[in-house]
Formats: sequence, structure tokens, C-alpha cells
Amino acid sequence: MINISINAVEETMTLPERAKSKEGYEFNPSESTWKIVDQTAVINFQFEELSDHCDENLIVNFKFALLYYIENMSLSHASNMHKLFINLCSSLPNSDENRIKSITSTLVINYKAHLGKHKEWYLGSIKGFFKKWKRLGYPGIDDEAIKLLNGMRLKGNPKGNAVRTMDPVKGAFTENELLSIHEELCIKYSSGAISNREFALAWLSMAVGLRLVQFGMLKVKDFIVITAADGSVRFMINMPRAKQRGVIARELFSERILCNEAGTALLVWIKQLKADAIDNIDPEELPIFPRWGHESPIGKHHMTSQMLAGELNKTINFLKVVSERTGDLIKFHVTRFKDTVGTRAAEEGHGELVIAQLLDHSDTQNVRVYVESTAKVAGIIDKAMAPYMAPIAQAFKGMIIRSDSDCPDGIRISAGSPGTGDVGKCGHHGFCGAAAPHVCYVCVKFRPWIDGPHEKVLNELLDERKRIHDITNDKRIVEAKDRIIMAVTQVVTKCNEMKQLEVFNG
Repeated sequence: MINISINAVEETMTLPERAKSKEGYEFNPSESTWKIVDQTAVINFQFEELSDHCDENLIVNFKFALLYYIENMSLSHASNMHKLFINLCSSLPNSDENRIKSITSTLVINYKAHLGKHKEWYLGSIKGFFKKWKRLGYPGIDDEAIKLLNGMRLKGNPKGNAVRTMDPVKGAFTENELLSIHEELCIKYSSGAISNREFALAWLSMAVGLRLVQFGMLKVKDFIVITAADGSVRFMINMPRAKQRGVIARELFSERILCNEAGTALLVWIKQLKADAIDNIDPEELPIFPRWGHESPIGKHHMTSQMLAGELNKTINFLKVVSERTGDLIKFHVTRFKDTVGTRAAEEGHGELVIAQLLDHSDTQNVRVYVESTAKVAGIIDKAMAPYMAPIAQAFKGMIIRSDSDCPDGIRISAGSPGTGDVGKCGHHGFCGAAAPHVCYVCVKFRPWIDGPHEKVLNELLDERKRIHDITNDKRIVEAKDRIIMAVTQVVTKCNEMKQLEVFNG
């Protein structure tokens, strides 16, 4: 940490050539761009843009204040202050002859007016930085500006709005959207369109919902396979903790039990990874998701969170899943899996402490939104709504058949109710263990009869959904069969269209 008196600062404003972030990574503050590593990420603090708006002395003063934040606070917080200061300076009119020399009360008033009500929190966020800048004794912040800021009541950063409002573009995925992602992921993987690595990364992201910086720190030795005495297999992973103050990378871990799908996907990928490794290092020390030849603070071949985000985005977007809420392709961002894990945990009745532990938060202040968003009321899909929602969901992926010759080797599937008949045939050519006939409607191998009793199946499902809703009023339980309802509705609609076409064609 640099300690300089006010007089000393006014006389000599020379930045040091060496400094160290709180996480222990060194950089050169005298350079025009500060490149600082943060676990598996690299954060660039660029100052060239400020030269178009600010006096050179103000830029140097800002760097000294920012340097304190980097040395004593989290790097992400310092990065936010850097971005907000640039936003402030670049949003106000100035000229070469009238560059900003200090943060004045007039500048604060003009910036507040420029932001408006919806972005007022920008000023609220940087307010503390300006006050600390002043207390450190560095020039650049007028006394009147601090007095004005102290007297202002400013809105804070509106955290969690996407979750709280169940935003269909930025918030948590619905049960149907998540199931659609699962289905498309498995279909693309089984066809060879998605690699073992892409499949494992996607499943792990869905299963744990944690930050990709943690995935970048993972090593093969963190993945654990446990075989019980009865031969059953369980999968676990030790996730390195992230964003913990004063903790260096891979110092603390949190144990996670993985679902069979995620565990099996990782098992297959890690087997391939060990076989394809290009470096002569201990296989257990290999990063689970490597970028060969890349250097990072964690070790050789570890990827940054930005690299992993690009890879995951590419995989999910490749699935081309349609949201039943918007009718458009799902807009994906890595935080949506995290929000989905938090929301589902709250819907299952878990409290803030459990959710904070699941999402690797050190306190509960940022997880309350998940509990607040879980109103135990579910919209009912009724007979009037189902035909409109079903085509959007694209839940049915099979093929409608007219006779046995269209699926000669398939096994007949009963509608379930006595005397109702068969709904179609199974193209798996064998017993899969699923709960027929309902689950069959969302299977790509299902071959429903054009004259099958699909409307009866649909009516039974809708009646059962309403009955469960009236008894439990529980969103998660009620939504459990929504995707099947949509798939059956699609089959009913397609069968009717095909029959009408046959009548029209004579």
C-alpha cells in the first residue's frame, strides 16, 4: 500500500513501477494500461480514453485512488469503479480547452441529470469511491462535491430484478425451458454434433450453476467417483471457491454432489482428456477444461472465465432452443444457469443460508431475491391455452405414422386407460424404462398413430394438472408435466391437420 501525505502528493505525483493486488498479483501502475490477473481472468484497466476528457493531473490522481482499491479491495470492485469513472467523464460535454480538472458539485449535478432515474445508481455506486479518494488525501475531489453527495439520497444498484420479475430473457429458466435445453443437448450429443467436452461443460454448468472462473480453476483431481458396496456409483466434485476476500485461487473448496448426467458426462470427457493430453504432466493435475499452451496464474493450460463463457455460449446457442414464453430462441447468458439453480432451490423450500452455500456466496444479502421470487402460485395451462403454447414449446420431436408399415419393428404403446387402445409405437425397438405413455410424447423415437386416442390422453393430463394445483398450489409440482402436455397438444394438432389434408386431397 502507498502512503503519501497531501503535500507530498501535490509535489510529486509519480506512480510506482511495481504494485501488488490484494490477491497477490503484481503489475506496473506507471503503464498506460494495467493488466492484472484475477484467479483465471485477466482484467485490463485502460486509461487512454480519459485523456480525451480529463486533465492529466486528474487522471494521475484517479490512478492513485484506484490503486488503493486494487491493493485493499477486490479486483472486480476496483474494475467497477474504473468503468463508472470513465462513464462519468465521457458522458459530460467538454473540449480540449476545457477538460475536467476536478470533480465539482456542478459536475455531480450534471451527471445525475444525465443518468436519469433508471441509472441514478451509477452515481450511488461511485459515491463511496469519491469519498475514499478524498479521505486518502489525493487532489481531484472538491469539498463541495463531497457535501453534495453526502446530502443526496441515491438509489442503489437494482440487484436481482431479472430473477425477481422472472424476466424471460435475463432471468432463471422455467422448467420447460430447462427441459428443452436438456433434450436438445442430448439429441445433439448423441448425433455427434456436440463433443464430449462441450457436453460435459454444459451439464456441469446446469448442475451446479457456479461462476465460470471456478470451472477455470478445476483440475482432474477435483472430480471424484465413489463406488458403493452394492456397485452403485456416485459423483462428486470439489469446486474451488471464488470471490472470497483474502483467499488465493484454489485455497478453499466446497464439495458438490453431481447428478448422474453431469457426473457421467465429466467421466467420459476426463477419460478422453487424459488420452489426448499433449503435455507430460501428472494427469491428475490437468485442468478439466484446458486451453493447451495457455498460461494463467492457476497453472499451465488453465482457461480464463471469458474463454469458458465464449465456449459455453457457443454450445447453448447451437442448440437453438425456443422459449415458450417469448416464441423466440432462448437468449443465453452464463448467469441464467446460476439464477435457475437458486430459484429452483427456493421453490423447493430451502432457506437463504442453503441457497448462499449452493451459489458459493459468503453471506445471504444477494440470495434473498430467489426467496422473494418464489410465489407459490402457478398459472394453469387449460384446454383453451394449450393449443397456443404447444407449437412454441416444440416439445414433440417424433414422427406421426398411419400404419404398422411406417414403423414395422416398433413396439406398441398403450394409452394406459382400459379399453382406450394404443397411442403409437416405440422406435427404440426395446424397453427403455420410461413411464409410458406420457414420457413417450417428448421422445424423438416416439411414433404416434394418426388415429390414436391422443385427445383423451391430453384431457387426462390437464385434469390431473388442475387437481394437483388445487391440492398443493405448488409451482414446481404443477409444472412437472407441462412439457408433456405441450407435446401431446402438438400431436393432437398435427394429427388433425394431417386428417384434414387427407380429406381435402380426397
